Amino acid sequence: MSDSSNEIQNSIKSIAANLVVIAAFNVGFVFFNFTLFIDVLILLVLAFCLFKWKSRVVSILILASGLLALYYQMDSPFDAGGWRIALIAWWVLSGIVSLYHTVRFQKSDASAVHT
Repeated sequence: MSDSSNEIQNSIKSIAANLVVIAAFNVGFVFFNFTLFIDVLILLVLAFCLFKWKSRVVSILILASGLLALYYQMDSPFDAGGWRIALIAWWVLSGIVSLYHTVRFQKSDASAVHT
Protein backbone atom coordinates (compact mmCIF):
# COMPACT_ATOMS: atom_id res chain seq x y z
CA MET A 1 0.00 0.00 0.00
CA SER A 2 1.30 3.39 -0.97
CA ASP A 3 1.85 6.07 1.66
CA SER A 4 0.55 8.83 -0.56
CA SER A 5 -0.83 11.85 1.18
CA ASN A 6 -4.23 11.54 -0.53
CA GLU A 7 -4.76 7.99 0.75
CA ILE A 8 -3.88 9.04 4.28
CA GLN A 9 -6.21 12.05 4.05
CA ASN A 10 -9.02 9.79 2.86
CA SER A 11 -8.38 7.46 5.80
CA ILE A 12 -8.58 10.37 8.22
CA LYS A 13 -11.84 11.54 6.62
CA SER A 14 -13.22 8.01 6.97
CA ILE A 15 -12.38 8.02 10.67
CA ALA A 16 -14.18 11.36 11.05
CA ALA A 17 -17.19 9.76 9.36
CA ASN A 18 -16.93 6.83 11.82
CA LEU A 19 -17.19 9.28 14.70
CA VAL A 20 -20.31 10.83 13.17
CA VAL A 21 -21.88 7.36 12.87
CA ILE A 22 -21.06 6.64 16.52
CA ALA A 23 -22.68 9.96 17.45
CA ALA A 24 -25.76 9.03 15.41
CA PHE A 25 -26.11 5.75 17.31
CA ASN A 26 -25.74 7.64 20.58
CA VAL A 27 -28.57 9.99 19.57
CA GLY A 28 -30.87 6.99 19.90
CA PHE A 29 -29.77 6.53 23.50
CA VAL A 30 -30.24 10.24 24.28
CA PHE A 31 -34.01 9.66 24.37
CA PHE A 32 -33.50 7.38 27.38
CA ASN A 33 -30.61 9.17 29.09
CA PHE A 34 -30.20 12.85 28.25
CA THR A 35 -26.68 13.02 29.73
CA LEU A 36 -25.44 11.10 26.68
CA PHE A 37 -26.06 14.27 24.69
CA ILE A 38 -22.66 15.41 25.96
CA ASP A 39 -21.06 12.40 24.25
CA VAL A 40 -22.84 13.27 21.02
CA LEU A 41 -21.58 16.86 21.14
CA ILE A 42 -18.02 15.77 21.94
CA LEU A 43 -18.02 13.27 19.08
CA LEU A 44 -19.40 15.74 16.55
CA VAL A 45 -16.98 18.52 17.52
CA LEU A 46 -13.99 16.18 17.44
CA ALA A 47 -15.10 14.67 14.11
CA PHE A 48 -15.37 18.15 12.59
CA CYS A 49 -11.96 19.17 13.94
CA LEU A 50 -10.35 15.96 12.69
CA PHE A 51 -11.94 16.40 9.26
CA LYS A 52 -10.83 20.03 9.00
CA TRP A 53 -7.33 20.04 10.53
CA LYS A 54 -6.15 16.38 10.54
CA SER A 55 -4.33 17.15 13.77
CA ARG A 56 -2.53 14.79 16.14
CA VAL A 57 -3.85 16.80 19.06
CA VAL A 58 -7.43 16.12 17.96
CA SER A 59 -6.61 12.42 17.60
CA ILE A 60 -5.23 12.34 21.13
CA LEU A 61 -8.40 14.08 22.37
CA ILE A 62 -10.54 11.48 20.56
CA LEU A 63 -8.62 8.66 22.20
CA ALA A 64 -8.60 10.31 25.64
CA SER A 65 -12.32 11.11 25.57
CA GLY A 66 -13.09 7.57 24.45
CA LEU A 67 -11.01 6.09 27.26
CA LEU A 68 -12.69 8.44 29.74
CA ALA A 69 -16.13 7.36 28.48
CA LEU A 70 -15.04 3.72 28.79
CA TYR A 71 -13.91 4.30 32.37
CA TYR A 72 -17.25 5.83 33.37
CA GLN A 73 -19.26 3.21 31.49
CA MET A 74 -17.63 0.38 33.45
CA ASP A 75 -19.99 1.12 36.36
CA SER A 76 -22.84 -0.34 34.29
CA PRO A 77 -21.37 -2.19 31.31
CA PHE A 78 -24.67 -3.75 30.23
CA ASP A 79 -26.60 -0.52 29.68
CA ALA A 80 -28.67 -0.79 26.51
CA GLY A 81 -27.89 -4.48 26.24
CA GLY A 82 -24.17 -3.86 25.91
CA TRP A 83 -24.55 -1.54 22.92
CA ARG A 84 -23.09 1.43 24.80
CA ILE A 85 -19.91 -0.46 25.66
CA ALA A 86 -19.62 -1.61 22.03
CA LEU A 87 -19.99 1.97 20.78
CA ILE A 88 -17.40 3.20 23.24
CA ALA A 89 -15.01 0.43 22.16
CA TRP A 90 -15.57 1.57 18.56
CA TRP A 91 -14.84 5.14 19.72
CA VAL A 92 -11.55 4.08 21.35
CA LEU A 93 -10.56 2.03 18.30
CA SER A 94 -11.31 5.02 16.06
CA GLY A 95 -9.10 7.14 18.31
CA ILE A 96 -6.21 4.70 18.00
CA VAL A 97 -6.55 4.48 14.22
CA SER A 98 -6.90 8.26 13.87
CA LEU A 99 -3.74 8.77 15.90
CA TYR A 100 -1.88 6.32 13.66
CA HIS A 101 -3.04 8.00 10.46
CA THR A 102 -2.49 11.57 11.65
CA VAL A 103 1.08 10.71 12.65
CA ARG A 104 1.62 9.16 9.20
CA PHE A 105 0.07 12.24 7.60
CA GLN A 106 2.35 14.61 9.52
CA LYS A 107 5.40 12.51 8.59
CA SER A 108 4.43 12.42 4.91
CA ASP A 109 3.99 16.20 4.91
CA ALA A 110 7.36 16.67 6.61
CA SER A 111 9.13 14.37 4.16
CA ALA A 112 7.44 16.13 1.22
CA VAL A 113 8.80 19.47 2.42
CA HIS A 114 12.37 18.16 2.77
CA THR A 115 12.52 16.46 -0.63
